[in-house]
Amino acid sequence: MKRGKRLVRRPGGLGRLGMLLGCLILMMPLAFGGASPAGRAAAAPRAGAAAGGPLLPDVGGHWSEPDVRAVVALEVISGFPDGTFRPEDEVTREQFLKMMVSSLGWLPSGGSASGGGASGADTVLPFADVPPNRWSFPYVAAAVRRGVINPSPQGLFHPERPVTRLEVAEWLTRADPRLPDLQAVPEFSDWRAVPEASREAVRAVAAAGLMRGYPDGRFGPDDALPRSQAAALLWRYLCLPRPCEVGAVYAIKSYEQRDR
Repeated sequence: MKRGKRLVRRPGGLGRLGMLLGCLILMMPLAFGGASPAGRAAAAPRAGAAAGGPLLPDVGGHWSEPDVRAVVALEVISGFPDGTFRPEDEVTREQFLKMMVSSLGWLPSGGSASGGGASGADTVLPFADVPPNRWSFPYVAAAVRRGVINPSPQGLFHPERPVTRLEVAEWLTRADPRLPDLQAVPEFSDWRAVPEASREAVRAVAAAGLMRGYPDGRFGPDDALPRSQAAALLWRYLCLPRPCEVGAVYAIKSYEQRDR
């Protein structure tokens, strides 16, 4: 894998968004009067309110606010019925798969898991704890079909268990093997805590800028992923290979409304 290679167009509804995003990103500094992080964060709430999006009062001033508002506007992650986002809540394994599958457009409009031209209806999962009537079944099925998750010796997926940062790194690199590979060892103080078989995945997400270390220099492979981090890394993923301009998402949403 080489640094700088563009990702191919992803299938589904977000495929077109990905194509529009590159052009709109270049235009947003003009629209918002600058590309500074502070300017983007200030513009995002106003644009979100104009688009009729949720107010998400608990992300105001949070470090992840621009990323959260972007992915919520794109319907990659949802807020809660009370209008909050709860940025520090832990993401479960099934919840993150839903976010990732939605980002990649792996579900057709009908909501059944797809892959290789087949629907989720004919999918038999190797996990006894994800029956066909479970809400996350289509998303887990889509990930299994694409080789993102593999059968476990125990035959269980543990859908309600918090997803770890290491698992997220592995799933993202399996979902898109064209992520750049950082050959040098990332400067994480806990690099030895990363299993050798998973180090290529951590190198890839670090090289792509999707997952960054903590202020103390750790990667935290076994740490649970909070919703704020999930929003940030998925927004960065959708923007690859360019840095994200938060305001671009609202222009995309307006374009889609006009196109309907």
